Amino acid sequence: YIWAPGSTSELEPLKQIHEEGYAVTITNGCTEPSFIPSYDGCYYNDNVSMCNTLSAVSKDAILELYADKIAAGEPLKIALIVFDAISIEYSDVRVNAILKNLDDAGIKYEVVARQDATEQDVAIQVASDILTANPQIDAVFSMDDETSIGALQAIRDAGRTDIKVITGGGGCQEWFNMMLADENQDIWLQSDLYSPVMVEDAVDMALDILNGNAPEDPVKIIPTERVDRENAADYLDENSPY
Repeated sequence: YIWAPGSTSELEPLKQIHEEGYAVTITNGCTEPSFIPSYDGCYYNDNVSMCNTLSAVSKDAILELYADKIAAGEPLKIALIVFDAISIEYSDVRVNAILKNLDDAGIKYEVVARQDATEQDVAIQVASDILTANPQIDAVFSMDDETSIGALQAIRDAGRTDIKVITGGGGCQEWFNMMLADENQDIWLQSDLYSPVMVEDAVDMALDILNGNAPEDPVKIIPTERVDRENAADYLDENSPY
């Protein structure tokens, strides 16, 4: 049984499955191993590390692009596009890691919106509503690349030039290409990603367990990688959507 956790509400059924003797390996979504009560192996993305890397680099872009505003002590206006409906626990892990990096850098900010979206089309509408309600926004922290694409589309459709930073996460070929596009060099686009190969690895681990070859170290953390205009070309793959 390969399980991608969505929220704490799913933990009790998982425990029951495990206690009935089924091998359980986990892929994706774990905030930390202790979050899971019963499993045989775990391949998971380190959300905290991912968003620490993400916000550390976007923080540098913010410090450069908004140097005058920051020096004047003016708070930056930040919009968040999250995935609370899927899992508020994981959504919060990413948001908190991002905001902590801003806090540690002494950057003052005001979160003017936190809206939910998990698909590109929905993100276009959500971002459009955020833009309509807020005549000034400095940065959009989106928790996923697909929703970042929607946010950028809404910004272009609205003709807005105030937003200088958009972050994403997870990996998406379309987003990588947008980072490199000439028309997008006026805005910092960024992502942090982890390999979807972890799904295949979790299946292989489950097969090993069933064959009596339990791993010595059952927890494998997938390292994250930063992608922006400086290295996006290295991640282009016409045979993959991610």
